[in-house]
Amino acid sequence: MRGMLGITDVEWHAPVVCGDTIRCEVDVVEARLSKNAGRGVVVLAHCVLNQEDATVLSYRSARLIRARN
Repeated sequence: MRGMLGITDVEWHAPVVCGDTIRCEVDVVEARLSKNAGRGVVVLAHCVLNQEDATVLSYRSARLIRARN
């Protein structure tokens, strides 16, 4: 079971144009159990960079995931 809980803190830092090569780096910034048994919430920080390593987009996402017992 997985679910997207939301996206926040969206910031466009620079334009992306045809021919650019982009990649996304993702860091876990929070992981916690939810109130419902067997589930957890993970908050991720996403940073999209272009071929010059310039940040073009950043945002956070929260996801509901199955937790280990």
